[in-house]
Amino acid sequence: YPVSIDFYMHWNMWRRSGLAKRGAKLPVNICWMSQPWIEENDLPEDTPYEKSIAALAERLDLWPAFKDGDLCQRIGQYSALLFTVKDGQTRDKPLKRINSRQIIGIKPLFEGQLEPGTINTDKKDPRFGLPDMYSLQSGGIGNRNEDSIDGGMIHHSRVLILTEDALGSGLYGIPCNEAGFNALLNWQKIQGSGGEGFWRQAAQRFVLQATGNTEAQEFSPEELTELGSMVSDMFSGFDAIPSIGNYEMKGLNTGSMPNPDGFRQMCLEEYAASVEIPGKMLVGTQTGVKAADEDTGFYFKEMQSRRTNELSRWIRNFINWLSDHTELQAPDGVKVMWD
Repeated sequence: YPVSIDFYMHWNMWRRSGLAKRGAKLPVNICWMSQPWIEENDLPEDTPYEKSIAALAERLDLWPAFKDGDLCQRIGQYSALLFTVKDGQTRDKPLKRINSRQIIGIKPLFEGQLEPGTINTDKKDPRFGLPDMYSLQSGGIGNRNEDSIDGGMIHHSRVLILTEDALGSGLYGIPCNEAGFNALLNWQKIQGSGGEGFWRQAAQRFVLQATGNTEAQEFSPEELTELGSMVSDMFSGFDAIPSIGNYEMKGLNTGSMPNPDGFRQMCLEEYAASVEIPGKMLVGTQTGVKAADEDTGFYFKEMQSRRTNELSRWIRNFINWLSDHTELQAPDGVKVMWD
């Protein structure tokens, strides 16, 4: 097993393993199956601020961007939403107060595309220990467009960091597949060894075993080549019959394959525990429907908790960002609501 796991390994596992992909995407799909909304002071009618936020969210495809950013941060230690702002400044300059109409786009980025640059070392600054600048490599690991050439330094005021399980670090969370990475490797080994084993059993190998005096029948290299062609023709058709004096053709058996179910189940249970998802929700329900229904009900409660904690925290950070940089000043009593 690897001693340490970098972002590329997490990215590659997510792209190449169906189980890892399911573990990363399922909470995202469930939590964002409906979109949140903003309420002000529990007022029965929509306020101007609520209408402004709703219009901004629709214009920028805000909630789909958050959903994509959620998936990005689950694969790595964090993700970022990069705001494209029409303010006439380069992106390495601090973002000053703008009109919300000047925000023209939101781009989710993987950890491999946006890396910390210069770190704030002023202990009196609230951002002490956090990056003042980020290095953008849009064509880095995580990007599917190999032709992307966008890059450069990005000021922290132009990005919103999304991270889960950061435990106070403010930036570095825990990738969702880190705790179950060894189980995923074992899962792949069991799949690979099973496929290889069955293939070797199906692809029979043969040897020529002497049954009598063969001194007068030593094969030359040319004859061995012709014999190989004859055996190949025999297994590709039905009317080829080998004729070899004083030799017998015997198959090389690889032995019986053990049942992989026990090993497979062990890896599945370990991985399911690591991502806190019931195993039957990862691979589907074959038996035990009642138990699976109970697991599903409990899991949906956990996802509702994730909505009201992690996801709402990100959205509140975005609301604060709007208050700091635009005319959309959040009034007291603003709440993030979910169905």
